[in-house]
Amino acid sequence: MDLKIDPSQEYGLALEGGGARGAYQIGVWKALREFNINIKGVVGTSVGALNGALICMDHFNEAVHIWENISFSQVMDVRDDIIENIKKFDFKTIDFSEVFKDLKKIMINKGLDITPLRTLISEILDEEKIRGCKKEFGLVTVCLSELKPIEVFLKDIPNGELIDYLIASAYLPIFKKEKINGKRYLDGGFHNKVPINMLIENEYKNIIVIRIFGVGVEKRVKIGSDINLVEISPREDIGSILDFQDTKCKYNMTLGYYDALRTFKGLEGDKYYINVLNSESYYIERICNLSEELKNKLLKIFNSKKSNCRGLFEDVIPNIAKRIVKVENWNYKDFFVYLLEFIASKFKIERFNEYTDQELILILKEKIEEYELKIENGNDNSLRILLLEVIKEI
Repeated sequence: MDLKIDPSQEYGLALEGGGARGAYQIGVWKALREFNINIKGVVGTSVGALNGALICMDHFNEAVHIWENISFSQVMDVRDDIIENIKKFDFKTIDFSEVFKDLKKIMINKGLDITPLRTLISEILDEEKIRGCKKEFGLVTVCLSELKPIEVFLKDIPNGELIDYLIASAYLPIFKKEKINGKRYLDGGFHNKVPINMLIENEYKNIIVIRIFGVGVEKRVKIGSDINLVEISPREDIGSILDFQDTKCKYNMTLGYYDALRTFKGLEGDKYYINVLNSESYYIERICNLSEELKNKLLKIFNSKKSNCRGLFEDVIPNIAKRIVKVENWNYKDFFVYLLEFIASKFKIERFNEYTDQELILILKEKIEEYELKIENGNDNSLRILLLEVIKEI
């Protein structure tokens, strides 16, 4: 398989801000490491800057450990049990006297106390190691005191102040109003949540951007024809920016890893990750070679009066595609990929795996055989059952 990314080239990496969604970026980082992608520059906003610092330190295992065990209390001075019960609407087990204490504390502090976040960063941050690595590192924040955005690289940050800049980059309005070195700051996402421009301005020609669709401003950037931009992004909702739940973070890391594989290896599918070995002509031939009995049943469902093959291509497949295909201008290979995904999801086949189309077909045929042994009505000609028959005959 030809890779869609060249390990021999140097890349700049842009990490979008998005709070708890940042776990997704660690999963992508895992794939970057496996493919030995040469990252020469890292820029990020908010959590993207924090993850970027970990990447520059090459502290992958530590990053995974942090995100696998993250909790609200590691970011803010709150009780995890109260937050979890509120999220579940489990008000019977909530100690409201403790809730009111926390609310009073937040009101007195005029915001959430993020001392735990500063403590966490100070424990993991090795500023000297970042300055000594062979990667450029930059971040974005907004200086409220001076009413100006700041896009800055490490070389322009005074020694010993990186932790302050990282905190400043992630400083949400709901946080306790504190000054950093005498000035007030705001999360960099309010100026530029995806700082691709910082890499372009530093003449990077190959750029990987990891999107997590956080709240904030997406600065308009002109991408020249000489820029090779590789975007990796989730195709599903990956949760709230404040959803610091370990199970959700673990899921998002896994999702990020497989989404990166899809991008780097050119895998197909929307929910699954499929290496399609067969050509479109192969699938066209398989459609034409379906049994006459199955063709007639499919034509009957869609009231097609056309000849078998013509009716399949002009009436049956387009109507099925309206239900399952999620791309425009699809071809018959796309149709079968989405058909495989549709059936696989119904049988709850593990999605986080890399399959060839033939492997997935074989797995589905086994599942279909097991299913047929359980059902009593062998004369069911519903579309759902007929689609299973199509898989069996491919």
